[in-house]
Amino acid sequence: MGKPIFNQKSIDRISTPEQLGDFLQVTTPAIWSVLAVVLLLLGSLLVWSSVTTVESYAAGTAEVRDSVLTLTFDDAAKAENVQVGMNVKTGDYETPVLSVGRNGDGTLFAVAKADLPNGAYEAKVGYRSTQIIEMLFN
Repeated sequence: MGKPIFNQKSIDRISTPEQLGDFLQVTTPAIWSVLAVVLLLLGSLLVWSSVTTVESYAAGTAEVRDSVLTLTFDDAAKAENVQVGMNVKTGDYETPVLSVGRNGDGTLFAVAKADLPNGAYEAKVGYRSTQIIEMLFN
């Protein structure tokens, strides 16, 4: 007769009835802990993305003269979203937009009342807040 097809050691291991009740260990505790950490991170990411928002804003240069703030925007496309009632922010100071218009060359500007010293300031108007989770699923 020729060489056997199966290894004798493998045949002996399968045929021993004492091992039939033993559990087959598919995973180790280390794999379960890695899975738990991954699930914890995914859950944390989901909670963080549902409570965190990103603000879209139109930025520009604000000129204050006699308590009147005139904001000229840097980006005309973003400035189209600015409306009356939105807040102009210059550093820690915040005030609502009273009017929006165009000057002689077609540049958009916004006017607000401000209790700031006369001068030039960097300013921005937030026009939309978006939750991170909305950005993930759109």
